[in-house]
Amino acid sequence: MSLTLAQSSDTARAAAPCADVVPPTGAVSVSAKREVRPEDLLGLRDIGPYEAIGPLFTISPDGSSVVLQLRKADAGSNSYCQAIMIVPLSGARPIVVDQGGDLIRAEIVGVADLTVGSGISEIITPLWSADGQWVAFLKKEDGRVQVWKARSDGTGSEPLTKSQSDVVRFALTPDGGSLVFVTQPEIARQRIAVQREGLGGFHYDDRFIPIADSKPQLPGTLTESVEALDLATGSIRPATDPERALLSLPSLMRPKSAGYIPIDRRSRQAWVEAAGGDFATPDTTVRYQSSTGAVIPCANALCSQARAPAWLTGNGSRVIFLRREGWANGTTGIYEWVPGQSAPKRILQTTDYLADCRPIADALLCLREAATEPRRLVRIDLQTRKVTTIFDPNPEWAKLSFGRVRRMNVRNDFGLESTADLVYPAQYRAGQRYPAIVVQYVSRGHLRGGVGDEYPILALAAKGYAVLSVNRPPHLGLLAGAGNLIAAERTNLQNWANRKSILSSIETPLRELIAEGLIDPKKIGITGLSDGATTVQYAMLHSSMFAAAIMSGCCWERNQGALLGPQIDRTFSQVGYPNLLASAPEFWRQISIVENAQAIGIPLLLQAADSEYLSALEAYTALRQAHKPVDLFVFPNEFHNKWQPAHRLAIYRRTLRWFDFWLKGEVPSGGEDAKEVQFWRDLRAGQLGAEQGPLGSVN
Repeated sequence: MSLTLAQSSDTARAAAPCADVVPPTGAVSVSAKREVRPEDLLGLRDIGPYEAIGPLFTISPDGSSVVLQLRKADAGSNSYCQAIMIVPLSGARPIVVDQGGDLIRAEIVGVADLTVGSGISEIITPLWSADGQWVAFLKKEDGRVQVWKARSDGTGSEPLTKSQSDVVRFALTPDGGSLVFVTQPEIARQRIAVQREGLGGFHYDDRFIPIADSKPQLPGTLTESVEALDLATGSIRPATDPERALLSLPSLMRPKSAGYIPIDRRSRQAWVEAAGGDFATPDTTVRYQSSTGAVIPCANALCSQARAPAWLTGNGSRVIFLRREGWANGTTGIYEWVPGQSAPKRILQTTDYLADCRPIADALLCLREAATEPRRLVRIDLQTRKVTTIFDPNPEWAKLSFGRVRRMNVRNDFGLESTADLVYPAQYRAGQRYPAIVVQYVSRGHLRGGVGDEYPILALAAKGYAVLSVNRPPHLGLLAGAGNLIAAERTNLQNWANRKSILSSIETPLRELIAEGLIDPKKIGITGLSDGATTVQYAMLHSSMFAAAIMSGCCWERNQGALLGPQIDRTFSQVGYPNLLASAPEFWRQISIVENAQAIGIPLLLQAADSEYLSALEAYTALRQAHKPVDLFVFPNEFHNKWQPAHRLAIYRRTLRWFDFWLKGEVPSGGEDAKEVQFWRDLRAGQLGAEQGPLGSVN
């Protein structure tokens, strides 16, 4: 089905259950604003995954329009509404050229070089045909990912490929005659082989990650099949070497190499190049190649810390690039460099997040986010510096009110710089102290829910909390110049210095806000996923600032190597974690909840994926046996980053209830929420022992 934004909202809603993926047209009344609710955050229309770094839109051959994917979560159906949309740069109404399909989730190759599922959305980058008459994109229907074609006037769409295996990436040849695509048929063969192996029992070996699955994981590297589809005849053949080159994953940064030669020495090009530094955060510089093939480096210090890619403008005579700069690299500068001149000129500096940019004439088209503004498509004029909104997928957001946001520059006890964004309570009054919530550990662009998007920052502020969204300081292992992950983590673990550094970068701004009289020192909560959860665990044992905590997963305990499998266990041993044969009480007292269960004094809520919750059971059980306030919820068919809309909304809402109860003493008046909170009341009263069920004392 296709529809245009010119249709009325009522007609669109009647035509399709996901019609509200299409933004409403016309002016939005903002006369009666209200505060943010969890449902507002869940229901945002997203241009690409919110955490994505990569190409999220493309410009038409004639430069008149862009094409992008728009996606909206729906908790009621526990699914996503998705649309491929053509957005004219003239300001004319966009056209939806394809709608529907299931969410395509990325598969991740982890530390153990094994493929594991994830809740992270794949980046869908539609591509234009050479004549601009249609666009191609990946779409999943009936359990299979294929390349689809949609006509740019909105008159219809259909699949181009009919592969027996999922298409994982594709490209269009420059002449517009062929579609080159990649599949991995070996996945099906590997899965059949695993099923057969299971008939005789699986040999427990390096293929296992026990908390993720009870059968072996597939290898991280699989043979790919690369084919070319003739768009005129429909015939399929093996791809040629030049066609295969089109499918190389787009590199955002070229490696530093004395022997590196660009593909076309006759074309003018610009790129960002690695120029040293450590393995995880390399230093960068900008280079330009003239039409004669001569390469000119930018030797000025302002070309360091450039963000890839770089672009040519002004008929190829000028280079535009983005650069991280300012306190803790917390701002982004847009720079223009004329090759042959030493100093780039800064055009614009912003604390907003530019998720993706493309050059067009003397301007950049960018996806831009601000602290209280979701992602939108803007045009940045490189001459006048004027920023104009081209497409706002969430016009209803203007109906909402927010507390003001303040950027805080932090220097921790180790002398390291970081930043934090303080979101004031929506109804803030000077002189009043407020309960506070810490959200970790990346704070940039739209303040949504921290890493993993589980802690609804603006909804918490609407409920009267001061919310501190923190950026983690640089890892000490990287600052020490580690050459690989093992060396970096070994340095991080020495005397728990990296944990101390991260905790200091949280406590420092909190102390400042306490001194200002803004937050109540007895009512501070802390949250975290992944590395943020580790920080919560460490803070529970080494800080007296926090009165309640929520983790999205847990915990570092003695049994972690056994739960994560042989390969990761060996990695932990190399880093410096004691194995199960070493008692190492001094080591584990610094991080283990089990070792410290009797002394822990703050309530802990765990909201874990079913693929990870086993690692929380030892700590959870120890806290229950010690009659400490702990609660655990397990979400089915979930991963490290949770993806199901119903689950995310439940996590949002429970986060609010948990802190409302433990920090503000609020209890719902009825319904399932009240039943859940009654269990917490019993925890607080110490009435539940380890032998009782999860709702043992609730009638």
